[in-house]
Amino acid sequence: MARQTKHSRSIDPAYSVALMASAGIGKTYTLALRAVATLMQDKIVRRPVYDLAGDNAGSIIGQSVGKILCITFTRKATAEMATRVNEYLMKLANGQLDESTSEYKAVADVLKIKAPEEMRKRASAVLSLLYKDPSVLQVRTIDSFVNMILRLFPFESDVSPDFDILDPASTSAVKREAFELAFQLYFNNDKYHSLFNRYIAWADIVPKTFLTNLRDNIINFVLERAVTIEQQLDDARRMDIEQIEYLLEDAERNSANLLECMGKLLTTIKEQGKWRKISKIFLKQLPLFEAVAAGKTNIENCMRYIDYFNPERTQKALNGREPMPEEYRRDYDDFKGYLSNYVDYADRLDLALLLHVAVKVQDVIDGMKADNGVLSFSDVTYAAYNMMCRPETELGAVGNDYLYFRLDGRLEHILIDEFQDTSDVQWKLVQPLVDEAMAGAGQGGKLGSFFCVGDPKQTIYRFRG
Repeated sequence: MARQTKHSRSIDPAYSVALMASAGIGKTYTLALRAVATLMQDKIVRRPVYDLAGDNAGSIIGQSVGKILCITFTRKATAEMATRVNEYLMKLANGQLDESTSEYKAVADVLKIKAPEEMRKRASAVLSLLYKDPSVLQVRTIDSFVNMILRLFPFESDVSPDFDILDPASTSAVKREAFELAFQLYFNNDKYHSLFNRYIAWADIVPKTFLTNLRDNIINFVLERAVTIEQQLDDARRMDIEQIEYLLEDAERNSANLLECMGKLLTTIKEQGKWRKISKIFLKQLPLFEAVAAGKTNIENCMRYIDYFNPERTQKALNGREPMPEEYRRDYDDFKGYLSNYVDYADRLDLALLLHVAVKVQDVIDGMKADNGVLSFSDVTYAAYNMMCRPETELGAVGNDYLYFRLDGRLEHILIDEFQDTSDVQWKLVQPLVDEAMAGAGQGGKLGSFFCVGDPKQTIYRFRG
């Protein structure tokens, strides 16, 4: 009985629910039944629907349910959801889903329907309304919903009213072309060649690997999260090449000190006289340590073995009872400091170069898209975010009332499938609508609802944030 009550609450539009569910336990089933129950409840049947054609044009033919938005993440899922909802309604209307079925019992429990005739009557009425006014139930992908908002407010969002959307394959091709073009326009000179070559030498990486990693990180990370790292990108625009060169000079100087210090530690170990009795584990790594100290290989190649230089561990490895010399301990403390600096410089240089190049690539991409009057799905999302989520007004450049006027009424119930794939930016776009629905604003004080279902283990858009 408790399980039935819990399931009934998950499909009851009187409650806002966040449901975590693993694959194969009926997420789509629950979402579709909640949509059906929301459509069939009495209290949201309000707005008159007028016959716009035929002999009875202008007469009231029924009451439209409140606006319901169901968001999915793929076109396939959108089609499946719309089909499932209509299928449930049709089967409830014609009696194929009767008192013996779980679907009937769940909806009847939520709506307190006791007579099968009442169930068939309500389902038939909702089907009739949906055929006459399909907008009362909007089943859309998140990209489709954001695209709709942007097309309603092209001037407020500073985009062309007749923009086209690039498909994912074309977007990827544009980004790759922009990366190559940016290098020709901005980085194909002696100053940048010197900077990149010095960084490649300092980081001890293959030039081709450097360029490939740089391109992939810009395309798959930076450009996909442009809004969430907006401040860092603004800082990168103000950073010139001289600032990166100064940072690289400090990193090179630190690495020289690190290698010198490592050489001193190795010398002291050998001078102890018992170094040939050193543990087999240390002896196995000794050629690598010597190669690093001589600058023949990168420090990162032996990072996992750095603790071998700990004075207490070294003393034990040498089978000596006497502690290591004080000079060794001082060198070891210096060595740890240089090593910590090395890691810090590596992170700072990687990020500085990444963002410095990324803003130039973004400029090239913006120019290419403007010339062709196209936007990517990410562009649509960010343009809508800039319009709706800036702090100048409650909903950015567009006020609440005007937004809902253009949306043709309030969204009273919002359902999101695969919520784990909602990015931070997408959620910030939907959240004001959710807050309005749950607050009952403009709905005569009657609260709407919010429902989301997801499975963190199934995240496929983690790279989008």
